[in-house]
Amino acid sequence: MANTAWAIVNFRLELIHALIDAKYELIVMASNDGYETKIPEKVHFIPLKNLKPTGKNPWTDYRLISEIEHHLKSNRVDLLLTFTPKANIYGCLSARRAHTLCIPTVNGLGRVFNTESILKSIVLRLYKLAFNKLQIVIFQNQDDADFFSQKGIVSKDQIHRIAGSGVNLSIFQPKAEDEPAKDTIILTYAGRLLPEKGVFDYIKAVRRIADRSNCKFQLVGRTANHRNTRIENEVSHLCQQAKIEYLGSTDRIAEYLRQVDVFVFPSYYREGIPKVLLEALATGLPIITTNSVGCKETVEHGKNGWLVPPMDHHALGDAIDQAIAASASSRKEFGQQSRKLAEMRFDVKDVVERYMHLSQTILTDSNKKY
Repeated sequence: MANTAWAIVNFRLELIHALIDAKYELIVMASNDGYETKIPEKVHFIPLKNLKPTGKNPWTDYRLISEIEHHLKSNRVDLLLTFTPKANIYGCLSARRAHTLCIPTVNGLGRVFNTESILKSIVLRLYKLAFNKLQIVIFQNQDDADFFSQKGIVSKDQIHRIAGSGVNLSIFQPKAEDEPAKDTIILTYAGRLLPEKGVFDYIKAVRRIADRSNCKFQLVGRTANHRNTRIENEVSHLCQQAKIEYLGSTDRIAEYLRQVDVFVFPSYYREGIPKVLLEALATGLPIITTNSVGCKETVEHGKNGWLVPPMDHHALGDAIDQAIAASASSRKEFGQQSRKLAEMRFDVKDVVERYMHLSQTILTDSNKKY
């Protein structure tokens, strides 16, 4: 397989490095949003002009299919891996037209699936068309797999589970055992500044906390669209009112998490499994999150954290109160359980190994190639 050409749309860096180490010829296709600068020099990067993550122009989407198809054919790609909704739908349709094998990863369904709408019905039909006859469809959580199965989009034979994108256990590590105890408990939210990510629920919950003498609240995040400063200004203003330290965005999340005592992420976004929660697990933090799709995969309630109902800032505030009132030894025990869960289920090495196995299976099964 060493000379097999692979292509990835909306890439995962850990998988890219594993494929490079295995000496695969690799192409990455993604939008030009700045993140492509992280791609290793050995990889051929192709910017997709028509990949607009939040765009709803059908003509642009059709051109995206043709654009990906062209690159698959001209580069003689054997296998295409796709991530994120648009890449999954239009990448799989492109692969079919180019007679290229394809494995999509459903890593969350996003805000479209939070409510019933015409757009949701259209997207479901597109998924069914795109995933028809695929040998393998990867899901990050069982809820999404069951939902697609019930809707007739995939059969049970197509479904394969991989628990999230994985986390690098060497980069994200717990605090040193001999680190001196602090007088102040730090609670932090980190994530995109979207209502569905629970950022406003977090702010509302913190405003209910009366006794702040032994705790400090932080918020780390960026907008979904780098040009959208309105929501960032709103969050910054609300943080000032709630006495939350707004730290803006960062590309050094591992350093931030090592200063934290409790991680809070009340998302109801229809996540796959949020990567930031995996990073908090690996850092050995007690976690407060929602009993929602994807998020609930990371917490055993009362063992390594607290699960609260989605969109309930009152319950969220109560859980934060419990975390603050808990003894330092209890929070440490919760954190140790988080680290164990990360090691057992979410090690990125295991995730990459699973991708490699499934990919090699489909490549060697010539009877399934279309």
